[in-house]
Amino acid sequence: MELRVIELPALIRLSEEEVMRQTLRCLSLCDPGVHVFVLIIPDAPLTDEDKAETEKIQRIFSSRINKHIMILIKQDSEHQTAELNEETQSVIERFGGRHHFIDLNTHVSVLMESIEQMLEENRGEFFSTETFLDAQMLKFEEMKKKIQSLETHVLSQGSTEREDDLRIVLLGKTGVGKSATGNTILGRKAFTAEASQESVTKECQRETSEINGRHITVIDTPGLFDTELSNEEIQREITNSISMILPGPHVFIIVLNLGQRFTKEEATAVEIIQETFGEKSLMFTMVLFTRGDFLENKTIEQCLGKPGSALNHLIEACGNRYHMFNNKETRDRTQVTDLLQKIDNMLKENGGSYYSCKMFREMERQIQEQQKNILMERVREREEEMKKLEEEKERMKMKIEEHHDKERKRIEELKKEIREQEKHQREIRDEMRRERETLRDEIEKMRKKKRKLRPNMKQK
Repeated sequence: MELRVIELPALIRLSEEEVMRQTLRCLSLCDPGVHVFVLIIPDAPLTDEDKAETEKIQRIFSSRINKHIMILIKQDSEHQTAELNEETQSVIERFGGRHHFIDLNTHVSVLMESIEQMLEENRGEFFSTETFLDAQMLKFEEMKKKIQSLETHVLSQGSTEREDDLRIVLLGKTGVGKSATGNTILGRKAFTAEASQESVTKECQRETSEINGRHITVIDTPGLFDTELSNEEIQREITNSISMILPGPHVFIIVLNLGQRFTKEEATAVEIIQETFGEKSLMFTMVLFTRGDFLENKTIEQCLGKPGSALNHLIEACGNRYHMFNNKETRDRTQVTDLLQKIDNMLKENGGSYYSCKMFREMERQIQEQQKNILMERVREREEEMKKLEEEKERMKMKIEEHHDKERKRIEELKKEIREQEKHQREIRDEMRRERETLRDEIEKMRKKKRKLRPNMKQK
């Protein structure tokens, strides 16, 4: 039995396109399909990254993977136990319940018995490229239904919207002051705000207030653009914020902290927003700096760096719209009034419109189309790879046959040479035998002649 093992890289930090590429590559290397996926997890409380990785695997491969997956729980050989912590048990149940404990002393044969039993239960079925593509298409259909449902909800709620309503989504990494900014805008402690390296806001939160007779809604999001989050997770959270602020946000505000170094993840904020909502979304985006007290005697322009810097590039991409808050001076409502004025100016430039569900639906359709094209392209590449592999296989087969032919000819030549040598040796042996016999005959004749001569000698 041929055993083929393929290692799939960790998916959590990969882009959606790279995930598709790696997944299809893995499946193509196991053509016609994968009999068993082995997911290795430690016998310890799972980290956030471990949890995100397992969730992403199930999201990418769908529940169809459950028939073909075995969870391996890695244990210390000195501290073995059959008891599982709640998180690990939850992961195992989510993937269908099959699991096996392993340590340094585990024999491969024991593991193979469990895998072979699973194969018998599946009657030889495998997880193929077609299975994967079917799962992706089902996911697209579910997303389409969700968007249609949101659009229906928007239409039903549209009549209740007031012209002076304002809907704001705050985006930014952990610790930049998004929650404090939301509180400053709303004029009350609506969001939990504290200095922390871990995100206080775990999921999107929606709060509203009446400001100068206007109905203001603010969505506070978890720490986006953090190093441990993948682009896909960021996109999912931003998408979730849209569903909480129907019929759509008037402005996306990217919150930055003047007292912190501008990071690579923050620099890619525009790209992520564009990937999620399309280029038009930048018409509804601006930058807000917190820690205005950090300026002291400087102007905000002096803190933006040289022309062409990453920070300046971000602001230019957002239409050179930016503002500054000092969240310690919550009584200073002029900073809020000025922000609302800048947002109103932006709305006038946009014809008074907002980022609508219709735009979102169009962008989702484009994303789905792109992903579908990526999938089909990967399938085409896989077919090309398989074709090349088959051609290479044929070439190798011909080379091997050619080599075997040469070897057979060489062996035949060697055999012929050996036969000729053996024949020559036999001829030499025969000749030597004849010479020995001739010599014996000569000696015998000489002896006889000698015996005849002796009597004559005596008579004389």
